Amino acid sequence: MIRTFREFVTAHNWAYAVPAGLVSAAYVFYNSPGGGTFYFGIVFWAGLLGGLLTLAESSGTWRIGFRTGSIGALPALQPVVSVAGTLPGFDLPAITTTLHGVLLIVFGAISVLLVGALGAIGAKAGGWLSRKIEPGTNPIDPSV
Repeated sequence: MIRTFREFVTAHNWAYAVPAGLVSAAYVFYNSPGGGTFYFGIVFWAGLLGGLLTLAESSGTWRIGFRTGSIGALPALQPVVSVAGTLPGFDLPAITTTLHGVLLIVFGAISVLLVGALGAIGAKAGGWLSRKIEPGTNPIDPSV
């Protein structure tokens, strides 16, 4: 039964990444101290669990971790959206407003990429751990 579940998660990365990313995003958002400060450590652990759930021979651990982290990065976009909503209210030249908007998009993309990389690192660690604990992968004693 567990093997079937692991095969499903390996074949359908989004089946794990979307719920795990949303749960980690909610955890990050509700446990933030405020002021635009977020702690994304839970994304690493969600990626680690995703890496554990993939099969050892799979090369999709990076994908499942990055997708989990990208969805888990939603709280990082909340300050970007709130600042972008106030930009049209300022009496600035159009080029300045456009430049601010582009910088906000770049900041949001960098935030998503960094948190996605954190999830991917966790998934790689989980994939390594999965190879170590899966039966038949011990080079010294294949029965373990």
